[in-house]
Amino acid sequence: MPAPHLYSFDLNKAKALLKQAGYAGKTLTFTISYLPDDTQGIQIAQIWQSDLAKIGVTAKLQGIPIVTYGNVIQKASTNPDAWIGTWTQDYNDDSTQYWTYFYSKNLPPVGYNVFYFKDPSIDSLLVRARGTSDAKAALAMYKQVCDKVYDLALEIPVAQPTERVALRSNVHGYQYNYMSGRNYYPLYNMYKS
Repeated sequence: MPAPHLYSFDLNKAKALLKQAGYAGKTLTFTISYLPDDTQGIQIAQIWQSDLAKIGVTAKLQGIPIVTYGNVIQKASTNPDAWIGTWTQDYNDDSTQYWTYFYSKNLPPVGYNVFYFKDPSIDSLLVRARGTSDAKAALAMYKQVCDKVYDLALEIPVAQPTERVALRSNVHGYQYNYMSGRNYYPLYNMYKS
């Protein structure tokens, strides 16, 4: 069964959505920002820029150093239009991402709701999910949050890299940690025969 949250590439649908939003025939320009040395982010921005041009949308590309980014996200008015970045889960529970990004009171500089997103129904679900000791009920509420966030396309995951780890046949005890990726080695479990 395919993942329930996959975005598809559909320029005709994009044109229809622009028309529905009242932008048909109008000039629409925005900036896509990224870290200046993020080669993969720059490539994604260039592809996105090219695809947007096909539907009449102009995207300007802008590298922003991390210190500058930390300053510009402090206000909604200076926040980049779109940001390409990477993040991995801090815990093996995605609830942290929902709370961090989508709870309306987690605004910069103390929080990381850089979307400046406010939705009372999502706030309510997040507070109730965090407050319950019933794991199944919490999961159902987080699923509702996930569905709403993906429907709104507040953030769009574009790539999940496939990582490969090479080990000699006499090295044992390695276990891949999806949160830390290929750079994590559980040395306390590993041994050589």
